[in-house]
Amino acid sequence: MDTRWLNEFPSHERLIFFIEGELAGGEENEGFEELSQSLGYTHSTTLKRWMDGKSKIPLRHLSGIAKHFKRDVLDLLPFWLMQEQPDDFTLYLAATRMPSSSELDLIATARSIYHPIWVLPDDDDEDDDYDDTEEDDDN
Repeated sequence: MDTRWLNEFPSHERLIFFIEGELAGGEENEGFEELSQSLGYTHSTTLKRWMDGKSKIPLRHLSGIAKHFKRDVLDLLPFWLMQEQPDDFTLYLAATRMPSSSELDLIATARSIYHPIWVLPDDDDEDDDYDDTEEDDDN
């Protein structure tokens, strides 16, 4: 997700501008209502308070926001951290280095190919007690 455009805004407001950017293109009130309902609110009042900067977006809603916009929660985590700790840029940089869930899937696949957890047994080790040269009793 390319979010370089958010660097133009104050660090503590980037999550707000991300949401506004995602809601752009449709009816503003309609987008607020849909997002509010997906987060469990009956009205968009709380969401509008977030957007006006009157209250902070709680961490418990970050995954709901990400799901609503079909994003990975790890894409939003750096912006939420900057909302909470705007002066700690190293925290933001650490959060941006966290792999997303799709990247973790790729990493797991690569590890399973190049460093398998289990190894198939050799043909010689399979079952030493079994003699495949024995003839069937039916003959």
